Amino acid sequence: MGKNQSNIVQSLKENLGLYFAISIGIFLFVLFFQPFPISQFDFNNSLLFVGGLGGTSFLFMILIHNVLPWNVFRETRDLVNKRIISYLAGFALWLLCSVAFAFYLHFVGKVHLSFFIILKLVIIALAPSIALRIHDLLHFYKQKELSLLNKNQFLQKKLEKYQEGLQQKTIEFASDTESKGIKLFLNDIVWIKSADNYVEIYYREGSNFRKKMLRNTLKNIEVQLKNHAEFMRCHRTTIINITYVDKLFRKSNNYFLHLKEVEEQIPVSRQYIISLKESLW
Repeated sequence: MGKNQSNIVQSLKENLGLYFAISIGIFLFVLFFQPFPISQFDFNNSLLFVGGLGGTSFLFMILIHNVLPWNVFRETRDLVNKRIISYLAGFALWLLCSVAFAFYLHFVGKVHLSFFIILKLVIIALAPSIALRIHDLLHFYKQKELSLLNKNQFLQKKLEKYQEGLQQKTIEFASDTESKGIKLFLNDIVWIKSADNYVEIYYREGSNFRKKMLRNTLKNIEVQLKNHAEFMRCHRTTIINITYVDKLFRKSNNYFLHLKEVEEQIPVSRQYIISLKESLW
């Protein structure tokens, strides 16, 4: 119970200014536009009377928006249920304000409640619910944006650590005809393409991209790279390093990859498109 009361107090501190601003808005609207006949009051009494409407809104906002969600619905975590509760709370606030305004106008202000007067007070009573709903939506999307930013930062740091690890790992591709193959850092390999009985290995060397041909098969290269998840087969002739993928696009019913800082378009076979999309996103 102590923790629950602490949450109520904290929520009240955060939203008190908002409740006050909405109440002041109702006060000023009624005072200047006078949707209800208050000519029987002098100026000072008019201020007190209209202030009563703002005060009523203020108290109901504290009760509905601040207290009840913690005491009645505090265990709810499901997003759908929270939305339903939010709409119910808004409806309850609108209903209470409408009834309270009607009683206040009739018994304190001695205003005859015609259909037109009731219609106006019902519309004005909507203001707190609408304002709080907009505030809640803005707060929700702000929290969601912060969550996505934090997640993005976490993934970015994880990717940087992963790439740092790749930079320290090397792999040596052997040649069927040469005694010495080629040894490269995994992170520098961009893509590998088969060319008849040879493979073309495209790799980065500093700020430039180089190509090395080896007499080998793409199948043998794929076996060597099978334990490195960043390398994927995207076509019967091509293996790519997905960390270099800039975008996947479709052209003339065919899929292609555009790699960072590389002009060549890499074809993607339909049999690999699903697994490739899962790895990229």
